[in-house]
Amino acid sequence: FFQAVLYLIYMGIANLLYNTGLIVESMRKPLAPMAFRQQAYQLIFWVGVAAPFVFLLGLAFL
Repeated sequence: FFQAVLYLIYMGIANLLYNTGLIVESMRKPLAPMAFRQQAYQLIFWVGVAAPFVFLLGLAFL
């Protein structure tokens, strides 16, 4: 049960990050969209990789 809840939280974070990239791109309207997308992908990818570990560290210190 605990793993299922963590999985749902992680999937929610992933969807939030994915949609954040789309929203920021539509608001900023970059001059070089492909370069912006590559930078945004790298940032969102690493935040997504780190998110479960940060969450677990937060639980460990509660």
